[in-house]
Amino acid sequence: MLAHATLGQNRFALITISGLSLGMASLSSAAPVIYNLGIFPGGTESHGAAVSHDATFVTGFGDYIFNNQTFYYAFRWSIAGGLVNLGTPVSIATTAGNSMDHAGLAIAGNGGNKLFRWTVSGGMQNLGLLPGGTLGLATGISGDGTIVVGWSNAADGNSYGVRWVHPGGGGLVALPTLPGGFQGNSAYGISSDGSTIVGGSSWSGSGYRACRWLPGNIIQNLGILPGGTDSRAFGISKNNAVIVGDCQIPTGDRMFRWVGAMQNLGTPLGSTDSYARSTNYDGKVVTGRAKIGFVTYRAAYWSTTAGIQDLGTYFTSLGGNLTGWVLLDAWGVSNDGSAIAGTGTFNGATRAFLIKGLPCPSTATVITDPVHRSVCAAPGSSATLSVAIDAPGDVTYQWSVESPPDSGVFEPITGPVFADTTGLTFEVANWDGPDITITNARAPSWIKDIKFVPSVGNPCGTVNAAVARIALCNADLTCDEQVDDADFVQFAAAYNALLCPEGTPGLPPSCPGDLNQDSFVDDADFVLFADAYNALLCL
Repeated sequence: MLAHATLGQNRFALITISGLSLGMASLSSAAPVIYNLGIFPGGTESHGAAVSHDATFVTGFGDYIFNNQTFYYAFRWSIAGGLVNLGTPVSIATTAGNSMDHAGLAIAGNGGNKLFRWTVSGGMQNLGLLPGGTLGLATGISGDGTIVVGWSNAADGNSYGVRWVHPGGGGLVALPTLPGGFQGNSAYGISSDGSTIVGGSSWSGSGYRACRWLPGNIIQNLGILPGGTDSRAFGISKNNAVIVGDCQIPTGDRMFRWVGAMQNLGTPLGSTDSYARSTNYDGKVVTGRAKIGFVTYRAAYWSTTAGIQDLGTYFTSLGGNLTGWVLLDAWGVSNDGSAIAGTGTFNGATRAFLIKGLPCPSTATVITDPVHRSVCAAPGSSATLSVAIDAPGDVTYQWSVESPPDSGVFEPITGPVFADTTGLTFEVANWDGPDITITNARAPSWIKDIKFVPSVGNPCGTVNAAVARIALCNADLTCDEQVDDADFVQFAAAYNALLCPEGTPGLPPSCPGDLNQDSFVDDADFVLFADAYNALLCL
């Protein structure tokens, strides 16, 4: 998804990168923290499964004991609201939440072995099963909460991946199996925009193959790791670029990260197997669990910067306090990768947790750098520079200008009018947004252009787009970003008049033919105009 802006919130310090002095956001190095999500009144345990994009909300399930009977209910947790019991659909006794939409307003999961969807506005909804089915589970939900995926068994005895669409989707719709597959398939995750579903499918050979379903019910085999025999995909990055899952190889099960081909993510130190379940916005963080004994697991974490880690070990290495905790699995991760939800034990009792404040590698990606522009000398002349980015989390923009010109030093723009000691002045709009507009630029004749650079920050850090320049094309008298015959006609009239009297018929009141700004239009200006005329274009 394209990131939304929270403007003007970065604090900047002057530093130099690649020969340029630029404003960069200062980031916190505070230790990460862990939240115990607690239990329902009368309950004994809770399990965490998924988080909203910014980790404001977590879903999972907890138990509730009544008349010596144990019931399980999905929850939505927040710091402000605590653990909220979401209840059950009509005629269903238990629920467990395992996936959440972007904003935390919709949840999908298991309701008495049927698929359910819960929304803030509509409450619980039983999505049912395929015809003839007796068992199913919702495993993923789109970013807007309108599409649910999972699996259901059917009358033929096989299980199939299913998709449910609100509104008017026609109930659960079975997804196709890979060519040659006759033992069904399963869907485990969906992209934020709902266009891609991931899972596993039987195929013409033995075992399952990780797969993805693209628009039009096109199914693609994602393959296996070298030597692998079985693979399944469980998560997809919010930008659709990275798929994660696990694959069985001769030495055990391994997390994989698929970007056109599978990458073996290995196992944390001391473990024998690893399993991926979720990934963040751009696939730079992967979460899951690792096996350290026959039936013992620990939460696992992988990132492009930290590699594969036992999450508990990594957390304490960053200064976090895990006293009383053992982290068993890490199922959900925030968009920026800094927050993880899962299940552990606290003083021996099973508890859902939320970790916040982990380092995150998912800085903004610049999609389109600003393009060079030019302005003429006419009053009101303006040019706009734009940058397009893709990033998780709240995004801030800060444009800076090279000042003094040709110095390599860039100064943050902080107001609607900029002026420096060289005589460079201009009016500016949206210096803290993706599109900056410069109007009425004025500078001494020796300054040929003004250079700008945008810095883009998110919770993971700050990146800089390419430097762009606005050329001061004073010889462009018609303001069309080139110097041609039409400009020559206007310059000739001004040259013949020599002086710059106001109100001269046929001439603009600003006397733009005075290219060296000495109040005369003479041979010195003609030399400057001739050079620009020969070049034709302003850039």
